[in-house]
Amino acid sequence: MSPITAGYIRVSTADQAERFGPDVQRERIAAYCQAMGYPAPAWFEDAETGKRWSREGFDRLVSEVRAPRVDRVVFLRLDRMGRNLRGFLALVDDVFAPHGCAVVCVDQGFDLSTSTGRLVASMLMAISQYEGEQIIERTRAGKRRSVQANGTWWGGIPPYGYRAAPETVGADGRRMAGQLEVEEGEASVVRLVDEMARNGLGPVLIARQLEVGGYRNRDGRPFCRSTVANILRRRRFYQGRATLTEASEPVAVAHPAILA
Repeated sequence: MSPITAGYIRVSTADQAERFGPDVQRERIAAYCQAMGYPAPAWFEDAETGKRWSREGFDRLVSEVRAPRVDRVVFLRLDRMGRNLRGFLALVDDVFAPHGCAVVCVDQGFDLSTSTGRLVASMLMAISQYEGEQIIERTRAGKRRSVQANGTWWGGIPPYGYRAAPETVGADGRRMAGQLEVEEGEASVVRLVDEMARNGLGPVLIARQLEVGGYRNRDGRPFCRSTVANILRRRRFYQGRATLTEASEPVAVAHPAILA
């Protein structure tokens, strides 16, 4: 059987689904292959983050390249492949190059068989990785500001002693995260842990005292040293204070305090 041309598609967010959705990518890749005289591509598709190189569709593509049943991989943009420079270079050196598989980027044309092409691709991937890290940093900063401004909790498991109210949808259709609320049963344990710590007990002894008293964590298991230590490290948070960075001063936040 003759080697095939593979078209790779990846979407990870709703925003990308609008600008670089599967249909957009498929149309652009198919048009490029037709214009270049390539065979109609076999499609490999993922709908997840590009931070990980192990993805269902991508793993199948790599297997086909190694078979080897693919002699050309075509994708729309470099960041559709991934956002990690080291992983990308390893992929080229360990998978594509040894099996004679060409790599074609429709929007950012380069040829990885040349030193210039590898340099250009490396620079573009480094920029893509930087942009991905910036997105993560902005998202984290936005979550911190949200907690500081109105006590909302954007995803993840709320700290012990709190629960997150259900999300709501505003009049403009935008999602609004639920506010943190005190979970009184857990809050009483937080106060007890704080009291024992102020009396000089460390995390190990506190955990033992909680076990003797019959207290259990959210999973129904006895408290361990690390769980108690996490509660103690969050004392500022339980006091209704938080820090935006490790070096910043405590600032008042909108969620209700458990500790005085």
